[in-house]
Amino acid sequence: MARFLVSKVQTAESDFFEVTTSMSQLSSKLKRIDWNEVMNLFMLSIPFFPGVVIINLVKELQNSPLKLNEKVNRAVESIRIASLLVADLERELSSKLEQVEKLKTEYERYQQLATVEEQKARAFIQEMQQLVIASQRRERLVALAINILAGIVVFVVGVWASPKIRLWFGIP
Repeated sequence: MARFLVSKVQTAESDFFEVTTSMSQLSSKLKRIDWNEVMNLFMLSIPFFPGVVIINLVKELQNSPLKLNEKVNRAVESIRIASLLVADLERELSSKLEQVEKLKTEYERYQQLATVEEQKARAFIQEMQQLVIASQRRERLVALAINILAGIVVFVVGVWASPKIRLWFGIP
């Protein structure tokens, strides 16, 4: 039993040592922040700005003992690359602006068509309302005639049937 307990204690000690070792390695990795990488990521997050190229160029110029002409040539090359990038962006933006202008003219044209169609629809609705009003007048006159005729018929039937109904109920 004592051997079993001793082996368990040794296993627990070795596990504890492994955990503390891995934690110390993790904390040492966290303490070593690569500020150059952080700066590169920050420059990459700025749109339309070739920051990483410029930072790398500055680092190379600081770290290497190159001649001044080579440094100038590299700077000119990076500026040329940046200007090409800006020119590409300008072309893309101008094409997008042209597309926006086309869409704007199409929108205005459709807007005019919609107003024309709206005017036509209003004229059609107005004409239909006039037809309905005219037909309502005619229907009212027909309904009045039918009601008068029905009233006359009921009256005549009442006058004709009145003596027979009186006899049937025994009313003198």
